[in-house]
Amino acid sequence: MQNITNTNKNTLALCIPAYNAANYLPRILESAKNQLIPFDEILVYDDCSTDNTAEVAMSFGAKVINGDINKGCTWGRKILADNVKSTWIHFHDADDDMDITFTTLAQKWMKMPNPPDVVLFNYNWVNAENGNLIGKTIFDKKKAEENALLFSIETQINPFCGLYNTLKFIESGGPDLDPLVANYEDAAMHIKLAKEGLTFSVESNFCIINYCNPNSMSRNVNGYLNNISSVYFTMNKIYDQLKNLDFDNDEIKDAIGKKMWKHARHAAWVSQWEMLRKCIKLAKDCGVKVPIEDSIKFQLISRISPFYSILLREFWNRIFRENGKYWY
Repeated sequence: MQNITNTNKNTLALCIPAYNAANYLPRILESAKNQLIPFDEILVYDDCSTDNTAEVAMSFGAKVINGDINKGCTWGRKILADNVKSTWIHFHDADDDMDITFTTLAQKWMKMPNPPDVVLFNYNWVNAENGNLIGKTIFDKKKAEENALLFSIETQINPFCGLYNTLKFIESGGPDLDPLVANYEDAAMHIKLAKEGLTFSVESNFCIINYCNPNSMSRNVNGYLNNISSVYFTMNKIYDQLKNLDFDNDEIKDAIGKKMWKHARHAAWVSQWEMLRKCIKLAKDCGVKVPIEDSIKFQLISRISPFYSILLREFWNRIFRENGKYWY
């Protein structure tokens, strides 16, 4: 690729897709500036912001790429990847953060004789309002290395925790631009990378911070509704693609089927009855005839009528569920 220079040396780009992020960018860009080993380049994609996102980014020395129409962060990642000159990319969300050790840990992987194409960093979940630690995401390194596709289907992977070989990322096609998976774009991207044969591993140290805002768009009813269809279409897409390749991987089919039974419950939670039926059908197509991770009693009932068993359980649960509470 002609845009990647100095390929005999490992170089690292920080790439941030941003929309109306003027209030958040100073935190992440200050962290970038304070790294023990500097980033070789910092790029911000301004997705037609209505605030001064571009000006804030430039004030920190970032190269700004301006979009001509608002397309979302998936397009932003693709455009950023197409414009970097570095041999490695770290994508980061504008409203999240990292500590000063990130580039040091990244360089450790980049300097390996045969590094993996994708390195995922474990990360902390922090309450954006009070700064308290909510939890930690710890990836299964053994599974990521042994079967990246199975791992990426079973695991929610966010792009703010990844390090990517630029050439391999671009050659794979990068993010999944399919609008049907737009609200599950992070997972869809990693599933695509794994399907294209990129190798994965995990950095065990914690240097990434994901700020959780209880008022974010993804945590309201509309966010859940949009997510429901995107998860289904992501799983259906990978199933169709592998089926057309005459794949015979029971482990992958089993993972998709189990995920769809769980997702059927999520569809019921937001009254998406047609999507509920689709999830059940895909699960059965994958050979998972009953929700095997539920109780034996519920499995038996599901054999008789899977749709109505989930439907009835959902209405029963609504009696006791806190209003507005969903699955995360």
